[in-house]
Amino acid sequence: MTVRLEEGMIRLEGDCHIEDAEALVSLLQGGAARPVDVSRSGHLHSAVMQALLSLTPRIVGSPGDGFIREWVLRGAPPDEAEHDKEEEAGSMDMRMGRPRAGSSGE
Repeated sequence: MTVRLEEGMIRLEGDCHIEDAEALVSLLQGGAARPVDVSRSGHLHSAVMQALLSLTPRIVGSPGDGFIREWVLRGAPPDEAEHDKEEEAGSMDMRMGRPRAGSSGE
């Protein structure tokens, strides 16, 4: 199974397919503030990504998929990368609604 609960943390391992989205949503809705460890994940189906982005759990680790790591989980679409670099000091981390590390948050 690619989505499992272990010691209060949801772990995503390997490639997560569309059928894993339902299990992820159930685990996220079933426990208050369960973090999600993506450090052993590979490709994440868009349904899995939508669950992570809409339910906004605390993300632990860095996923193996570079696109997801660089553009999706950090909240910046690829076509706006250059624009975001210029405004990063005051930008928000979209998945958590908090200032990005090193920013003033204003």
